[in-house]
Amino acid sequence: MKKLIAMLSLALCSSAQAAPVSLWVTYTGFQDSLSGSFDAGATHVLHFTADDRDGDGSYSLSEVLGFSFGAIAVGPELCDRDTNYRMFSCLSSFLYRPGGTAQFTALRYEDPRVSDGFFATVVSGAYYAVSGDINRYPWHFEHRWTPATQVTISPVPEPAAFGMLAGGLAVVAGALRRRMGSAKA
Repeated sequence: MKKLIAMLSLALCSSAQAAPVSLWVTYTGFQDSLSGSFDAGATHVLHFTADDRDGDGSYSLSEVLGFSFGAIAVGPELCDRDTNYRMFSCLSSFLYRPGGTAQFTALRYEDPRVSDGFFATVVSGAYYAVSGDINRYPWHFEHRWTPATQVTISPVPEPAAFGMLAGGLAVVAGALRRRMGSAKA
C-alpha cells in the first residue's frame, strides 16, 4: 500500500505543469524630460501575466497573457489593430527572465477623431511618454529611466500555491497524528 501511494504521489508530481506567473514590477525614480530634473518619487508599475509554454524558464512575447504599464493595457490580444484601428494598444516586444529585468516595448493610441486624442509609448530602460489633447489643450510628459531608477519585483501568489500548501499541511498533520497514535500503542 505504501509503495502504491508513493508511486501515485510521484506520478502526480511529474505530471504537474507550471501555472502562469503574474508579477508586479514597480519602477521608482525617473528623469523628467520636460523639467530636466530627477523625480525620485515618480513611480510607474508594470503588471504582466505570462505562461512559460516552451519551458525554457523565461517569458517571451508569445507567452504573454496580459500586460499593463501606466496608461497602456494589452491582453489577451497583443496587438488588436484589425478590429479598431482608431483606438488600440500594442505590445510589440517582451522578454523576462526570472532574476533579471523585464524588457518590453508597448504603445496605446486613440485617434483624435474618436476621443480627445491620446498617445502613450514605453520602451523599458529608456522612456515612458504620454501625450494628448483635452478640449484642444495639448499636454505631454516624458519620464526617462536613469541608473538611479529602482526596480522592485513582487510576485502575486497563485491560488494553486495555497492549495498545495493546504494539501501539504494536511499530509504532515496526518503523519503526525499517525505517529502519535502508534507511539501510544
